[in-house]
Amino acid sequence: MALNAQTLASLIQSKTEQHLSGLNPALPGNAGAIDAAQALALAEAIIEHFQSAAQVLPGIPVSTTGSQSAQSGQTTAPGVIQ
Repeated sequence: MALNAQTLASLIQSKTEQHLSGLNPALPGNAGAIDAAQALALAEAIIEHFQSAAQVLPGIPVSTTGSQSAQSGQTTAPGVIQ
């Protein structure tokens, strides 16, 4: 998997700005909302980057009855994300 730290950092910054817009850090009551927004931004950025960079390997091929074309694509297990 080709994770890129610079791309991830940029995505985290962008998501954080998006989630913090409209929250005033000077107001004491916003502390919890700011923490939650930062945590959500981090989680979203990591998941989005992982989904865009992940490679899915095929499952284990198996033999089935029928013609060669009927056997195409049959596996014993789902693909593995790397």
